[in-house]
Amino acid sequence: MAQTGDERRREYREMEEVSIFLETAAPMPGEDAIGSVALCGSLDISPTGLRMKLDQSLAQFAILQLGIQFADKRRFHLVGEVRWVKDCDEGYEVGFEILESEQTDFTAWQTLFDEESSAEG
Repeated sequence: MAQTGDERRREYREMEEVSIFLETAAPMPGEDAIGSVALCGSLDISPTGLRMKLDQSLAQFAILQLGIQFADKRRFHLVGEVRWVKDCDEGYEVGFEILESEQTDFTAWQTLFDEESSAEG
């Protein structure tokens, strides 16, 4: 796939829409408070990142918890870093890099894309 000057993606991206539960604010360790979670949809996903649309801006380089759910109910708990934020119609587009982290489904997420590319080949 040829990449345009603005195209920096390293891997193929799926255009499949998934539900994303994004922890936008977390309580401090030891607090009984409840964090804030936003529900949003993906614009595209890949083994190492995803792009979504939100109604609020996020701080670039913030590291946040992500819950990903597919239409068939498969779920993945991931951690991602906000790589970029762009104003768009009705909110913001946000690009995340998925980070390898303990106690997440990072390996299963990677395997998901390996299985899909094998099925296509």
